[in-house]
Amino acid sequence: MINRVCFRGVVRCDLLCNYLIGEIPRETPRTHGELYVDGAVYKPDVLAKLGVKKWLPTYEVELHAGEALFFPPGFIHETVNVGEDCAASVTYQFPDPAPALYWRNFLARVRRTGDLSGCHRRIEALATLQSRLPKPGQNAYSKGLERGRAIDENRNGILDEDELFSVMKQDSGAALSYHDTDQNGELSVEEFAGVYNDYVIIKSRVNEEKAVDPENDRKEDEGDGDDDGEEEEEQEDFQPFRDLRRGEDL
Repeated sequence: MINRVCFRGVVRCDLLCNYLIGEIPRETPRTHGELYVDGAVYKPDVLAKLGVKKWLPTYEVELHAGEALFFPPGFIHETVNVGEDCAASVTYQFPDPAPALYWRNFLARVRRTGDLSGCHRRIEALATLQSRLPKPGQNAYSKGLERGRAIDENRNGILDEDELFSVMKQDSGAALSYHDTDQNGELSVEEFAGVYNDYVIIKSRVNEEKAVDPENDRKEDEGDGDDDGEEEEEQEDFQPFRDLRRGEDL
């Protein structure tokens, strides 16, 4: 979670989520390193690689002295002084509470975005409940069932608070949020196995993709105006919330 606090004057916060909002294509290529470093969104070659001509804020929020704005990770954001006086503001990133549900729902795009690579290790710990990934050829769902049953000490089919804490410690609450697909406040062994299976599939597919570096790799075909129009039309149908359990949006 990210917090922008204004201490003096008036500032405008421009926000764009780089893999939820249609201005940047849903099928963003896998990148290594940082894509959205300071100023990158203004560079023509970076924008061309992403298939857009310029970045357009999805949200514009004015903050006055004493006001704060919270927004999740993965948002491109800039702050502009819009008042007559000198403005003072600061951004702070909170590691907790972990955006576990956000990570699960948009895992494919999180895994493809180099800027969020610092989150990958923690996400994997949540998705696997601190266990190893299956070996090549091993059934991921079966591996998940095996891990879930090993944690389920009382054999009631539910990974309760104490059982989760025994393997996840302070991240037990985040682990429950990550895996509780029916949002009933309980985590069944089958739920864990299903989400574990989804994680293994998505990570495997993303790792098979060739990583690109938009800062250095220029697009061979810049396209013409008609292509840009088609791209914008596709983006109008953009639907960020897909059910990963049904194999969509991988």
